[in-house]
Amino acid sequence: MSKDKKQKDVKDEKVETEVPETETTETEPVAPEEVKETELETARREASEYKDLALRRMAELENFRRNNQNLAKDVRDRTLSEVILQILPAIDSFNRAEEMVSDEKTKSGIGIVKDQLMNVLKKYGVTPIDAIGKDFDPAFHECIMQVDSPDKVGKVIYEIEKGYTMNGKVLKYTKVAVGKEIDK
Repeated sequence: MSKDKKQKDVKDEKVETEVPETETTETEPVAPEEVKETELETARREASEYKDLALRRMAELENFRRNNQNLAKDVRDRTLSEVILQILPAIDSFNRAEEMVSDEKTKSGIGIVKDQLMNVLKKYGVTPIDAIGKDFDPAFHECIMQVDSPDKVGKVIYEIEKGYTMNGKVLKYTKVAVGKEIDK
């Protein structure tokens, strides 16, 4: 055999080995429009997921801000309550002094100072609890003693120490004497 014929046979063999003649199922080629639609659907899904994630993060941030505002308000209110509780005994002392003093000028001066202090407290939502003549209410009153009073059973006869609320919440309960039936 000649050299050229051998090379030709080798080339033929290579072709035969490169393309086997077995049956294969070929997949149909995908149209470019279908590829674009699949990519578009994937992009839309991812965009939706990112949008949901962004909305969740925004809601978390808003909740964090609101919680911090509430916490700051609670700390402020608690601190203010503690300071006011330290001032209220001075108001009680002014009330007792007003009752004890017989000189009208001194009584008037004590009343003016007490009123100024109460006006400052009112700006922070502090108001006295009215109790005398009202039904005893454990939500506002603390019964220190009972007094024989058949016509005012269960009613507050007098206040021993004034009570106060701050923005509708009891800051200090009114210490009271409550009427009861006469013991037989």
